[in-house]
Amino acid sequence: MSWKKTIAAAALTAAVSATVVSAVSAATPVTVKKAKPPVVAAAPINVMSTNYLINGADALIHTITLNGKKLVSVGDLAVALGADFSFKGNNVSVELNGHIVKLTTNSDKFTVDGVQQKLPAAVKNVQYRNFIDMDMYLKGLGVTVTTDASGTTWIDADLLPEADSAQWIGDGKLLVAHDTEAGSFKSIVDVKTGEHRILTDNTEIAELVVSPDGKKAAYTDSQGAVWVMDLGLETSKKVSDDASIKPELVWSPDQTAIYFLNSEKSNSIKKLNLADGKISTILDDKKDYKENLQVSADGKVFTYQQNTMSKVTDPGATEGQDVVDDGLTIDPSAATTNICQFVNDPSIKDNAPVQLTNSTDDKMFVKAMADGNSVVYIKVGADEKTKSVLNSVMKDKTVKTLFGDQDVLQAVFAGNNKWYLLTGGPTGKNLIYEFDAVAVTSKQLYTVSDSVSDIIAQGSSLAIIDNGIIYAQVNGKWRPVSR
Repeated sequence: MSWKKTIAAAALTAAVSATVVSAVSAATPVTVKKAKPPVVAAAPINVMSTNYLINGADALIHTITLNGKKLVSVGDLAVALGADFSFKGNNVSVELNGHIVKLTTNSDKFTVDGVQQKLPAAVKNVQYRNFIDMDMYLKGLGVTVTTDASGTTWIDADLLPEADSAQWIGDGKLLVAHDTEAGSFKSIVDVKTGEHRILTDNTEIAELVVSPDGKKAAYTDSQGAVWVMDLGLETSKKVSDDASIKPELVWSPDQTAIYFLNSEKSNSIKKLNLADGKISTILDDKKDYKENLQVSADGKVFTYQQNTMSKVTDPGATEGQDVVDDGLTIDPSAATTNICQFVNDPSIKDNAPVQLTNSTDDKMFVKAMADGNSVVYIKVGADEKTKSVLNSVMKDKTVKTLFGDQDVLQAVFAGNNKWYLLTGGPTGKNLIYEFDAVAVTSKQLYTVSDSVSDIIAQGSSLAIIDNGIIYAQVNGKWRPVSR
């Protein structure tokens, strides 16, 4: 065998050996580990800045959305509300208005004044901020959340209690009357800032009658004495010890006197001179049940409503009449209210009141103009199908309708010939109109809930009461000033 053949044979033998070894190795079982799937990082939680109206001011609050639920920054809201805020590690404490909220990062439980509650979502820490369910957080702190007629949400830490009535006293301030379970009191609130203070908690004061300049208020105590309160100094001075019953007090335009209806049946008009405390009689015609006394700018023309009560008769009266417990019957159809005027001028011979209207319809929100030449009022519809309209009656007894486009619920004179009207509207809604009594033109301003019961207006200042909550027009928005 040549050396070439010897080398070729050796190479072939090596190749065959390698092939056999490879085949044997391939037949041997081998355990193969599956590769782990790549780790996918959780999608980052997007932190947004959301604008809220807090205590009457715009505030940017950091928010996140987690599983479709919006959570708010615990610290941002605490600072905006003026709350005390502290933390230690994962534990956070927030205190406001006597309430203490405690929470822990990643926990779905928190405590309100020591009582544990469950959150709809656990507290989440993102970018060194704790985020929590806003509704439960604010409720725990005793914060009021209100949505106004325009859909704007207001968050307020310190609102007045539910209001019964209110009146403007100038400078964007309202004098508010409250009647709560804890007692009645009066307060003053600045509608722009929300700042408020209790004026008096004297339960003997049924009503404060504000002076024309808005700086003073008159009232009677339980003994009938007349007092004048300085609304700025919060001090009161007795101006009359007269103990007679005074159902209504009215300031003279120059603020030198207070007029009042006298006696339990309001059958006379009297004048209290504030300089010396002397009382004089303006009218004593012996006709009972006067109300809504008003005085002209010159102090001479006195306008009021004269009421006639229901007729009470003996048993056996017409069928269908109501029967009272003692067997007497009452005829409510005999009850009427009409508008009268009396000119206090000694030179007029046989001077007597003049009845301007002579009708059986109800008359509400009667307002005499400053010159005494006309009186505006709402003529109430006879039934639910008949609209109530805004009428006026002149000194010559001429009656005309000023506004009858909608069912008029309330009419408030704001000065300078301007009226605000609350009327019925579409289902579930009321409307607010501005009405010019001289030009006899109207303009719809707002659509509000049909639960709005009162308009409070003076000049360009406007507020409403909706289910006991006062909303004031501030920069085009209805700001809540009570809860």
